Amino acid sequence: MKKLKIKYLINSYFFMAYLIESNNKLIMNPPPPLIFSDEYAKLDGISRNQYNEMFAKWYASEKVQQYVHQSTQQLISLGEMNSILYMNFKSHNIFFKHQQMFALLQNSNANIVMLSEALVPTSISSHSGELIDLTQLQDDVIIQPYQACSNFTAKKNKDYASTGGTLQLENVWVRSMLGMGYKYAIFGNPTHCPYGTNWGNIVLMKNQPDFAAVYQLDAIKQHPESGWNCGESRCLVHIVIGDRNYFSTHLEDSIVEIRGRQLGQIMQIMDRLKIVNKLLVGDLNCINKYSYSESELQILTKFNRGQKLPVVDIIALTSYFGVNPINTGQKYECLFGKCVTHCISNFSARCLPLITDVTDGDHQPLMIYLN
Repeated sequence: MKKLKIKYLINSYFFMAYLIESNNKLIMNPPPPLIFSDEYAKLDGISRNQYNEMFAKWYASEKVQQYVHQSTQQLISLGEMNSILYMNFKSHNIFFKHQQMFALLQNSNANIVMLSEALVPTSISSHSGELIDLTQLQDDVIIQPYQACSNFTAKKNKDYASTGGTLQLENVWVRSMLGMGYKYAIFGNPTHCPYGTNWGNIVLMKNQPDFAAVYQLDAIKQHPESGWNCGESRCLVHIVIGDRNYFSTHLEDSIVEIRGRQLGQIMQIMDRLKIVNKLLVGDLNCINKYSYSESELQILTKFNRGQKLPVVDIIALTSYFGVNPINTGQKYECLFGKCVTHCISNFSARCLPLITDVTDGDHQPLMIYLN
């Protein structure tokens, strides 16, 4: 097993790390994205429409459909093992594809579900940061836009003009979660959230945890390029079951310095709480360089608008946890031909990446099996 000594900088501190390159705990690995194929790799740039076309072609391919079938069979064979399903739920899709989304959760049979970019009923969002017993909720209504910044509200009012400027989903979300056995939830809405007070990270559980909390990450991104009049921050959801700590988050997507500060705050929270056994999963909006060859990294760099690839954050996490992410080797997970969802744990766990078109190719579910 090869070790690589690396010096890196995050939050103004230098760290020395030994990275174990072959720490792959993938049960199965999806086929690589088409961005590395000759058809796309030779292009100078790729538009959003081309990324959409690339995903559609990739998803329809024989190799991917075979993977979908085989991973589904693997999911069934693993059955009711102690497991977590993580997924970026892509907010607005809940109005248009909730049946497919809930079917995905049902088929996973996970004990714990962790969702990012989730739109939740207002009866849940009004208790952000609290452990909620879903059986006690009376209202089950998701609204968009809802208590959002004025710019986002105006955009959605225009998008949903045909339905009076808003979309609503009634008596579906809570009922569906209870029907799948999820009785407890904790929701985290970032302190600064342009998208509304009902948008954020949620963890759903079949059994009551020993502890649950939400921590706010105070690094704030402004939106001067869009003219928006509000900032954007993120949060971290934490549950404890037995002697194990589970964390879920969704980090900044574009500004390296802000994402680094958010990650540094997560490490500080874990240190302050003296966390021993820990697992972190989420849309971290950075890539694991050890999942790719040098030529693949060069291609990803070319399509990263001339900017360096966001790799330092995973290096920092690897040093902090003492291991690589358990999905090291996974090359595809988001629309733009790379993997930005990662799970890292200092106790034994395996993962099974799933493939679906329910989020239009942008973000894929990750099953995590706890040994």
